[in-house]
Amino acid sequence: MKHVHVVAGALVNARTVLLARRPDDVHLGGLWEFPGGKVEAGESAREALARELLEEIGIVVRDAERLHEHTHAYPEKTVRLDIWCVTHWDGAVVSGEGQPLVWVDVDELTCWSLPEADAPAVALLQARVRGYHAGS
Repeated sequence: MKHVHVVAGALVNARTVLLARRPDDVHLGGLWEFPGGKVEAGESAREALARELLEEIGIVVRDAERLHEHTHAYPEKTVRLDIWCVTHWDGAVVSGEGQPLVWVDVDELTCWSLPEADAPAVALLQARVRGYHAGS
């Protein structure tokens, strides 16, 4: 079975989080996800995150913290998913690859069709954003 290491950035802007729609012709096509992509050989997860977010949505990551990392087995492949909470960046978010982008309230993330592998990170992200705003 194929194994893939993937990084994703959960961009948080107040109580909203950015989602990107996967192209229809790829694995899990049509689902919404946190932007990101594969970690290349010799690249750290943090380096891959910076590269992927620059390529995919045109931003330079200034502040990111690992939110969650785990392995999820799909029938076609096993994905090592490394999700980062990105709270500060330079540049305007734009669709660099033509994919639809949407800002979603953190409490509504479970209403969107996301890959199964994202479920643990969604719960952690919701708790983090709610906790941050409860304390402010």
